[in-house]
Amino acid sequence: MWIERTLPSLQQHQYLGFLLAAVFVALAVALRLYLPISTLAPIYIAILVATFFSGWRAGAFSAAMGFLANWYFFVDPAYSWSLNTWAIANLALYTLFCALLVVSISALNEALSRLDRQRKRLRLAMEVAKLGAWRWTPPDTLEWDSSARAMLGLRPEDRFPTMEEFISWVHPDDRGYFDEAVARTRKDNIVPEQEYRVITPDGQTRWLHVFTPRIIREGKTTFGIGQDVTDRKEHEERIKALMAEVAHRVKNQYAVILALVRETAKRTRTAKDFEQQVQSRIVALARSHDLLVHGEWIGVTIGDLVRTQLEPLCSSERCEIRGPPVLLKPMAVQYLGMAIHELATNSAKYGALSTTTGKITVTWSHGRNGSEPALLLTWGESGGPPVRRSSRVGFGRQVLEKLAPAALDGSSKLTFDAQGLVWTLTMSHSVLVGGRPVAPHAEPRLAGTDVPAAG
Repeated sequence: MWIERTLPSLQQHQYLGFLLAAVFVALAVALRLYLPISTLAPIYIAILVATFFSGWRAGAFSAAMGFLANWYFFVDPAYSWSLNTWAIANLALYTLFCALLVVSISALNEALSRLDRQRKRLRLAMEVAKLGAWRWTPPDTLEWDSSARAMLGLRPEDRFPTMEEFISWVHPDDRGYFDEAVARTRKDNIVPEQEYRVITPDGQTRWLHVFTPRIIREGKTTFGIGQDVTDRKEHEERIKALMAEVAHRVKNQYAVILALVRETAKRTRTAKDFEQQVQSRIVALARSHDLLVHGEWIGVTIGDLVRTQLEPLCSSERCEIRGPPVLLKPMAVQYLGMAIHELATNSAKYGALSTTTGKITVTWSHGRNGSEPALLLTWGESGGPPVRRSSRVGFGRQVLEKLAPAALDGSSKLTFDAQGLVWTLTMSHSVLVGGRPVAPHAEPRLAGTDVPAAG
């Protein structure tokens, strides 16, 4: 009602009640003085209006002014402050009636204020929960409240569509289901719980959940509640996609581990060597995996990846790591992590880290691979024992020369320099987060196996 909407704003101006009280009491006195009329109606109106708009204080002020005017102008003897029994009774009745007016209107004001507070709390709760109330009067009149208008992209002044027009908003894939629900409502007066999509006038697709655990009916009109569940639906889709991605990555991790075990078994002579090598390589995979988890599977910087893989074997004084901030995609993280682990393990056994004076330098920078932009990474060792090229191709050599370059969409070179081992890797920008789209290419495979590497 309009009074419920305007009353709170009017009650903010307390002076209006006192002003109206004075005006109406003066009007009553003027009628008594200049017209052959003797009535208290304007005084009672003054009390009612003042109390309604300004509270009981303004009402009491009006009653007091009316009491004085009634005493002097209306009760016999008129125009006198003298009192007789009839005047006392008359003033007593006036006082009682005024008290009833002030108390009643004050109670009504409090009830309206309480109702307004409850309505505001309800509106806030509905907005937070993205709920909207609807009302349908067959055959074609459909109305939603302001919350529902907002979630459907309508402004308060926009005309709400009829039922026929609203049906045209329903997503084509959900139209049959929605039509069945409408037909059932028309026939049985039961609104089934349902979820469907609507295409709003601004082109957005929103999911609505209509649930009516208790139908409210007034004649032919049906009331119910609808909820915007678009965020929940999108969240469910993200969870499904994430679960599918997790399943894919777990399978690929199993494939990498299986291939790792097979290749390690081929190149170890004792069970103890096999156990140690497999354990260290799986731990290296786990370190890269932990970084990806902390990065929410978006990516990991090269600096964090190199530091994490070198941490167990190389102190910060002996390892120099420098390069621009570059974020690698998950697949690149796994394979570059394997390569750094193999280099660090080899260095600890035979290279710079096997002595107290040896050092490791890992640098990377942006460059070009022919006409294509690329990222160049270099692993260099110094201060270690003389380097000798081995004719034996182990699992580490396969990772450095074949597996990692293939997975990183690039190429590599392993140099047995007199100063120490040097490994250079040229990788495509396609393996960087924010780089150009990944060009389709075959998944890298470990030589001698039929297991694809992780994607």
